[in-house]
Amino acid sequence: MLRQTVQALVVLGIFISQAHAETFFNCDREGTDISGFINFPTMETIFPKRIYFDAEQAVTKGSNARVEFTSGYENVSAQSTPLYHGLEFVLYDKGKMKAKVARGTDYIHVMPRWYYCAITSGEVLSILSEKTADRSDASRSSSAGTDTQTGGLSLEAAKNECRIIGFKEGSEKFGDCVMKLLGG
Repeated sequence: MLRQTVQALVVLGIFISQAHAETFFNCDREGTDISGFINFPTMETIFPKRIYFDAEQAVTKGSNARVEFTSGYENVSAQSTPLYHGLEFVLYDKGKMKAKVARGTDYIHVMPRWYYCAITSGEVLSILSEKTADRSDASRSSSAGTDTQTGGLSLEAAKNECRIIGFKEGSEKFGDCVMKLLGG
């Protein structure tokens, strides 16, 4: 039983990591302007040269030509480092991203920085619509989130519950949460 559980966790971890990695993209900062900062290293602390985002965390507001993010990462790994919490990001149609400091933070007089991303806002919107369609297909096929053979939650429903609880998809704790909800 233990061996089967470990095998299931490994397979589930690989599946989750691959699915999650497909939605990450990177953006590179344009320029080295330090206005608003005392030096270059301080500016790079807030606006790193390369940043990463999960397309599934995008929010659409107003125009379909842009998507917004309130968080990003300095790297993509099991130990992803979140960016400075007071930043807002807007990705536009041509892959340009505006990164600015949100109101109410310590850096109120800092000019926005521009990034060039490996993806456009339209591509992010496509990913979001595909994921929405996948989730609705999964919920229809899983008969309200339960597996009729076991009486427990379906895999998609269990993963969704763990996301809602706050576990990070792809982490060991996320896998443990899913397995526990599946009855493993």
